[in-house]
Amino acid sequence: MLKFGLYTDTHLIGIGPEKRIDDYPKNILAKIRECYSEFKKHDAEFAVFAGDMFDSHRIYSYDTINELLDIMEDFGKKTYFIMGQHDLYGYSKDTYPKSTLRFVEKRSRGLFELVVDNVELDNCIIHASHVYDKVAERLSSIEKSDKFQITLVHELLNNKTAMFDVVATNDLPDNNVDLVLSGDLHDGYDFHEIGGTSYYNPGSIARTKNSKSNRKKNVKCGLFTVDKQSDGFHIDLKEVELTSMLSAEEVFKKDMLEDIDENYSINVDEFVKEIEELDVETIEIFELVMIVGKQTNVDESLMDYIMKFRSEPDEQSE
Repeated sequence: MLKFGLYTDTHLIGIGPEKRIDDYPKNILAKIRECYSEFKKHDAEFAVFAGDMFDSHRIYSYDTINELLDIMEDFGKKTYFIMGQHDLYGYSKDTYPKSTLRFVEKRSRGLFELVVDNVELDNCIIHASHVYDKVAERLSSIEKSDKFQITLVHELLNNKTAMFDVVATNDLPDNNVDLVLSGDLHDGYDFHEIGGTSYYNPGSIARTKNSKSNRKKNVKCGLFTVDKQSDGFHIDLKEVELTSMLSAEEVFKKDMLEDIDENYSINVDEFVKEIEELDVETIEIFELVMIVGKQTNVDESLMDYIMKFRSEPDEQSE
């Protein structure tokens, strides 16, 4: 029997987003602590994290970093993680060594471990598909194994047709992976199986945008129990809604668009509605440029030149 926990997209920063009126770092850390408390009660052997631990390449809040390390130490078991775009600068894995994420890994005393390619444990193999990888190619490259195979993915996967750069799980190739756990899509999607591979995203721990979907959102983590049976692996998922989550009224400012919608009952067309309901974090223009460039195979030197016009994240005020 195998037991482990999953959470994703915490987007820790030194101060809160403009639309938040609460103590954002404190409340995100409370949710992370609750996740690990549930994992511990569940007797999880380890935890996995699917990317975007931090909201930028570097943050400089000692209190935030120190408490995160304390939480992991209290759990006392390993957390295996992959990189998201917010953990890096310009989607480049070469920026990882100087990131806050790397600092936390180095100071975690082995409790927080990057899955570079794969990690083989006694009863499972954990594979990585980082933000700079292509999930379809990564899944196709994984060979069959008698062990339970997990792939952590930081890419916009969904189990339904959606807008923007979203990959439908039913469009992915048949593969040898038993369970794909993804981050990046903040709304998450339901646990489901396609061709012998199960897929799941619990949604982000963070709520950084004052959108309708975020105001109604239930934040959760996942607890997995896997049994090996004669016909394969049986996967049981327990979703845990986090009680430490504050209400929308305690978290968000009432923005101007909401006021207009309430006061004048504007009918929003389907296009705008889908944009609002799909909680995609990549709304900053340079991130959109990177997505388009990646999908259309634009020359890397040109993309590097364009990205020089973007301010280095750690020059921004934390």
